[in-house]
Amino acid sequence: MYECRKSCRRVYSGDGIGPEVAWAARRCADATGALLRWEEFDLGQDRFMKSGDPLPPAAAENLLRLKIALKAPLDTGYGGLVRNPNSLLKTLFGVFASVRRCRSVQQGLDLMVIREEGVGIREWQSDDPVWAALDGPAGGAGAVRFTDPVRARNFFEFAFTRAELAGRKRITVAHKANVFKKTDGLWLKAAEDVARAHPALEFEDHLVDHVALQMARSPNRFDVVIATEAYGDILGDLAVGLAGGLGVVPQALHGVHGAIFTSVHGTAPKYAGWTARIRAR
Repeated sequence: MYECRKSCRRVYSGDGIGPEVAWAARRCADATGALLRWEEFDLGQDRFMKSGDPLPPAAAENLLRLKIALKAPLDTGYGGLVRNPNSLLKTLFGVFASVRRCRSVQQGLDLMVIREEGVGIREWQSDDPVWAALDGPAGGAGAVRFTDPVRARNFFEFAFTRAELAGRKRITVAHKANVFKKTDGLWLKAAEDVARAHPALEFEDHLVDHVALQMARSPNRFDVVIATEAYGDILGDLAVGLAGGLGVVPQALHGVHGAIFTSVHGTAPKYAGWTARIRAR
């Protein structure tokens, strides 16, 4: 993973193809001609096996100090031994939104997907003392997603401003307010309120299933799609597929303490070593 501020870059190599992705990203950044100073630090399974900590305090301290990171893929928890280091990084930065730029020259596609991140969700099973009060079925499980109107408004302020800075013209908000009238309804109202403060952007809202259908049929009709964490996860991967796959789309995770720039794909360990073979030719 690379952490940076102005002319400084900190490198965290990651797992699987992470070291190779990090190497390639560094070469691309250097090729721009920008004067960059790189700092290197390992973060991944090798580091975890040595320290027993998926996110060592020194790494966390450097991240918070420099505020920007370019992250190579990391394993999701090393066989369930520890908490997902990717989630730890999101928590450290206070990530509230992700942005995917999905482009395909062949299809003429240039779609931005902005997804809400870090939404509060709680789960229960029938053996939890709360379960009886929830009137849940015996042997069952349940989940609750909380919609915070202040958080939603702040998210939409970021999303609309980010769209404007990117020169976008139209916003599509995907929701399910016809079913989740109170939660998605409150979330959609926040979008409508913020939209009135950004009259230069054309605003529309559609049910998430309709957005998925239209993205599959004619993705070019969309400019910026904004969705909640769950819906955005699905629509974001659909957009990635339309753009050519996981290997060709970047992602930015924006938080209150900084931003993480990363690939969409995972560690892909079966492909590790390809770069070394290419470099050896």
